[in-house]
Amino acid sequence: MQEVKVWDFFVRILHWSLVGGVFGAWITREGDDILHVQFGYLVLGIVALRIIWGFVGFRHARFVDFVRSPRETISYLRSIIERREPRHLGHNPLGGWMILALLVTITGICLTGWLYTTDAYWGVAWVGELHASLTDLLIRPRDTTYPRCRLHFDPTTRKLDQSHGDGKEEGTRAQVRSRLIMNGRSPCSQSPPWRG
Repeated sequence: MQEVKVWDFFVRILHWSLVGGVFGAWITREGDDILHVQFGYLVLGIVALRIIWGFVGFRHARFVDFVRSPRETISYLRSIIERREPRHLGHNPLGGWMILALLVTITGICLTGWLYTTDAYWGVAWVGELHASLTDLLIRPRDTTYPRCRLHFDPTTRKLDQSHGDGKEEGTRAQVRSRLIMNGRSPCSQSPPWRG
């Protein structure tokens, strides 16, 4: 059997750097930690490099090598169901679309996280909710008993109230920023069951 190297060194470095960056952002999501923001910028930079490499990199790193048309992808899905799928060097058609979904999701997480650090979008509920939802899509297991917070930002007092129906948390921008739903957990939400 002949060994074939599919992924070049740069792709391997980017893949594992992305894993490390996402993990770093996830574990620093609590508190007013500047590391969380820095990990977000790092991850966005890695994604940008991967997108560029997807156009100019070596053969198997290029999007044209593994992103197939919807027709080809559906045909591949049928062949999986019939247990006669062809083998691929690199990503198969479904894997190619999954890579695109992953890159779009991570980019969305980074952009909404960045927006939440700006004065124009700080305290805007849909930005925080979108950030949390995209993060959930990437990392969290599905659990319908884990409710979303309702946010209300009062521009006159520059205070953000988070309520869950059973209480309220409020504070100044600096006090509340670390508790916003953008970081994956907030005081107004119940702990998910896997956290005990």
